[in-house]
Order: sequence, then C-alpha cells, then structure tokens
Amino acid sequence: MLLAGSAAGLTLPPVVTAICAEVVKGRRALATTVVNAGTSAGIVASAPLALLAYGDWRVAYLLFALVAGITTLGIFAATPAIVSACGVSSQKARVSLRVFWEAPRVRALIISAFLCGIVLAPYWTFGGEILAQQAGWSGEEIGFLWMVLGAAGLFGAVSGALVRRFGVGKVHDASFVLMSASLFLLMLSPINPWFPLIGAALQSSSYMSLSGAYLVWGVDDVPKDPAGVTAATFFMMPLGLALGAYVFGHGLAMFGAGPMLWLFGLFTLSGLLLYQHDRSFLASVPA
Repeated sequence: MLLAGSAAGLTLPPVVTAICAEVVKGRRALATTVVNAGTSAGIVASAPLALLAYGDWRVAYLLFALVAGITTLGIFAATPAIVSACGVSSQKARVSLRVFWEAPRVRALIISAFLCGIVLAPYWTFGGEILAQQAGWSGEEIGFLWMVLGAAGLFGAVSGALVRRFGVGKVHDASFVLMSASLFLLMLSPINPWFPLIGAALQSSSYMSLSGAYLVWGVDDVPKDPAGVTAATFFMMPLGLALGAYVFGHGLAMFGAGPMLWLFGLFTLSGLLLYQHDRSFLASVPA
C-alpha cells in the first residue's frame, strides 16, 4: 500500500521535467494536467476489475503490475536522457527546499497541498464506510461510487485549459468550494442516494483540477526546478491525507459522520485564504 500510494509522487516529478524539456511552453499546462488525470483512468478501471476479480485479487494486482511495467518501458523509450529542463542546464544546483519555503507563493502552494490532502480523507478513505453505515450501501454500490470518482476525475485533464482561461487562483478557489460542497452532499446520503454520487463527481473533478493547478502553479513559480517543486507538492498531499484520516477516523468513532462532515466541509473553505496573487517574491529567488 505504501509503495502504491507513493507511486504518483515518485512518477510525476521526472515526467513534469520531461514535459518542461520537450513540450513548448504554451502547451505545458495541458500536458501536465493530462498526465495528472491518468490517475482517474486507473480508478475507473480498478472498480469493475476489482469486482470481476473478487476472491482472486492477485490476478488484478498482476494486471496492474504488467500495465505499470509496459508504461515504464514506453516512457523510457519515448523520453531521451534530458540534459535541460525548461531551458536550464541540469548541471546547475537545484533550488533548495529552504527557497521553496521562504518564497511566499511557493509556501502557500505547499500549505495548500497539505490542506487538500487533509480534506480528501472523508471521501477517499471513509466514503465507503460512511455510505455503508448511514445509507446501507452494498459493496457493489460502493464500487460504483469509485467508478464515479474515477470518471469525474478525468475532468482534471482539461484543468490546464481552465488555468489558461481563468488563472490558477480562480481554479484553486473554485476547487476548494466544490470539495466543500461534496462533503455536505455526502452528509445527506441518507436522504437521497444521488447526493453522494453528485458529491463524488464534485470531489473527484475538483481534486484533479486542483492538483493540475498545483502542477502549473509550481512550474510557473519555480521554473529552475520543476521536479523539485512537484515532488514537494505531491509529498504534502499524502502527508495531509494521513493526518486527515487520523483525525476524521477518531472523530467518526466519537461523534459520528454528520458532525465530522460539517467540520471538514467548513475547514475546506479555509483553502480560499491560501492563493496569493503577489508574484513580487520571484525577484528575490536566487539564480
């Protein structure tokens, strides 16, 4: 589980570096967000495969391992050794983590990613349990929920176009608002089964759009080290998810789903405070 969960964080930095080196600047946002949305395609495929392979899960694991191996070979063949990233020689010293933290906008990016991870916990870790307890959903129905989460996440592939059209700030803020709304809809699952499904669509599409916006935000603000800022960002999200799962899990046992979903839904809106529009700090980043 640890290796599987860390796969996206380990894979994205070198792929983003390759995109910066091989793709023209005007199309990098689209390319990075399409790559990022690939996670959702895997989720869509995993739900029916898990149901088909029920009782023989090793077959499903083997199929995914083969796909991962073939994909690795494909990337290895398609991406030559990169000697420059975004026009900067790879021989240059990488931007340090201290610079990431001291730069106001990058610090806001890292905090935002951590917050994003925290508020993902109710749906991605406890969504199935909440629906089974509150609305009596079966395992097959919960599997359908995961298919909705995956299918809606494919919307993240167009987040690059949304960023170009509306800017990182608006995509960032809208994503946190929709993620908050999704938690309130999950809370209403006993009333109508469509509410958690609509919430799942909002949760997944907004999360994938937000993570796509993080990629564009990081590459724009730290062009000297796209891999480093991507790694830092996508390390903070699972770290936040671990903390969010711990807090929500204990709260779920003590207070029940309703109060905790209210609390996390309101807490999600604090993400609106994190995007900073002042880019003046870039002048102080060391060359």
